[in-house]
Amino acid sequence: MSQGKETSLELRNLIVKLKGENKSYSEIAKTVKKPQSTVQTIYRNYVMRGNVLNKSRCGRPHKLSDRDARAIVRKVKKNPKISAPKFADQIATARGKKVHPETVRRILRSGGYNGRVSRKKPFISSVNQQKKLDFASAHNAITKVGITLLKSDAALEFSRISMSQVHWSKTIHSKANRRGQKRSGRLAGILMTDRQF
Repeated sequence: MSQGKETSLELRNLIVKLKGENKSYSEIAKTVKKPQSTVQTIYRNYVMRGNVLNKSRCGRPHKLSDRDARAIVRKVKKNPKISAPKFADQIATARGKKVHPETVRRILRSGGYNGRVSRKKPFISSVNQQKKLDFASAHNAITKVGITLLKSDAALEFSRISMSQVHWSKTIHSKANRRGQKRSGRLAGILMTDRQF
């Protein structure tokens, strides 16, 4: 059986006040529109403890509030390539709370995000690179200086390919990723889709 909502402190104080005026439990229950058992429990706890406050919960409280957790999920939605340690550093500087990166990962997983290694860009051979440059020069009337700049930029870009990049993404089974995916065939046991990650 699930636990119901807590009664407010004002209501508890009212019950204690009405009981102090020598009203019966049934009269108080009708006045505050709560079950008689609730009224009895509240007054009994007041007599035993001397106040109407809740007892402190057992267990360690959460380091981050629900609001902080929602902010983390929003930031990941905007920038999925940020790492969990960087998130932990940002939280420490912005909110003054020292948080372990695993705490951030736990929050992201509960929000439906999982860490995935981004797919590397495919290597473009020198022949295909030349074909791309020829196509660009034919259609955009690029000068010789522009072509050499394109070649040097491409060489610089290919030198950075070896580094793998991690990003946060929702699972393929989540609602956001179900739309727009169509099967177009299987190749060597790998499902090929029209959606690229």
